Amino acid sequence: MLYKRFGKQRCFKVSIKLYVLFGLIAGLYGFILPTSPLVLTIILIGSSMACAIPINMCYPIAMGAVRGAAARASGMLVALRLVFSAAGLQVIAHFYDHTYVPLALMIGAEAFLAWGIARKILIKE
Repeated sequence: MLYKRFGKQRCFKVSIKLYVLFGLIAGLYGFILPTSPLVLTIILIGSSMACAIPINMCYPIAMGAVRGAAARASGMLVALRLVFSAAGLQVIAHFYDHTYVPLALMIGAEAFLAWGIARKILIKE
């Protein structure tokens, strides 16, 4: 697969860069009026595809971080993902004004946060 051909480290770096790129594009696209649903869908599909590799790499690593606690780690990861999703939806719902701008700001902020976290992860290795 991709890991065998290019290596895990390289796949992780490229996918994080693509995720940040698509996130920033989605964030900036919110300020272009009028927004096209087709273009927005293409941008968000690219962002979703780019985050598939880090999720599939980090999930098994996190589950094996504490020996004998894979079930607890899995539950914790799912719970954290749901809490952050709910918090993000609540923030977007609070600022929603029937435009794409609040969602664009949230996606751009998430891309910036992902870039910062990935940078910290990659510096330690």
